[in-house]
Amino acid sequence: MRAVERNVGAPPAAPGGFGMIELMIAVAILAFIALGIGAATARLSRTTFSDADRLTAVQLADERVTLILMDPVYDSLESRYTGIESNLEMLPGATRETNIRRVRQTRPDGRVLDYKVVTVTVRSPRLKDPVSRTATVTPR
Repeated sequence: MRAVERNVGAPPAAPGGFGMIELMIAVAILAFIALGIGAATARLSRTTFSDADRLTAVQLADERVTLILMDPVYDSLESRYTGIESNLEMLPGATRETNIRRVRQTRPDGRVLDYKVVTVTVRSPRLKDPVSRTATVTPR
């Protein structure tokens, strides 16, 4: 009878295959890559939401400036639009402040320049910086 040698407790050798060490290294590398992709996805998501809020704030400011520019009653712009609005549906928690400053200058030739500077500022806790739009309005 022939004696058969066996290594008790040792895994069978797999010629040409991966050993336990190689497999653990591959899993560690894949885990590291997955964590990196997860962090990048989270950062992209935050940036996307931040940009969407900023775009909404720009739309709110532009909407107000356009409304004022289209108003045919120049003399009452201040009384009708100056102030702070809250409860804005498009950007909860935001405020929209409208300031109108009238400028009158007499030129050396006697002509009077009369115009109004309109500034609309939208602030929100969700915005890093407030969004402002400025326009000049002249009498029609």
